Amino acid sequence: KPVTGLVGATTDLMWLCLRCAQDGYVDSWELEQIKAQVAAVRESQIDLHAAFKRVSPIVSEDLSEENTFIFALSYWSRKVIDFAEHLVDSNQTTLAIYWGAFKAMRKALEETWAPGRIFRSNHLKFCFRNLCSIMVCFFIGYFSDAGFFTRYDSTMAVTLTLLHV
Repeated sequence: KPVTGLVGATTDLMWLCLRCAQDGYVDSWELEQIKAQVAAVRESQIDLHAAFKRVSPIVSEDLSEENTFIFALSYWSRKVIDFAEHLVDSNQTTLAIYWGAFKAMRKALEETWAPGRIFRSNHLKFCFRNLCSIMVCFFIGYFSDAGFFTRYDSTMAVTLTLLHV
């Protein structure tokens, strides 16, 4: 019940924020709705935390997947709350909202593809090792026609690529 309550409240908040931000302006009625829904999500987080502490007071290896799921759910809720509070706090014009989104995307791209990070020796070694193993599997799949391999089949290379992720 607490998990589904948090999922439902957070989903409702996320869709509410989306509907409110569509026209680029958040009016006072929408602000009040967002604030009420943020309070509902916070209450659901408290309920989930209390229920989780009752069921699993300590972190154990047996419940590691459940702990990870609860952490991810809680983190997602927190980020949706952050977005909603940003809408409430920065009730801006359409151009300012788009400009802020553009700056955030530009910063994310710059951080992702920064040459200083891409060309570090550890990163290059990692890329080269993975490239070699994927290419070996590609060539075996492409040129081999013996045993259980089917010629021109990319299954082995794709599987290896997914295993590397």
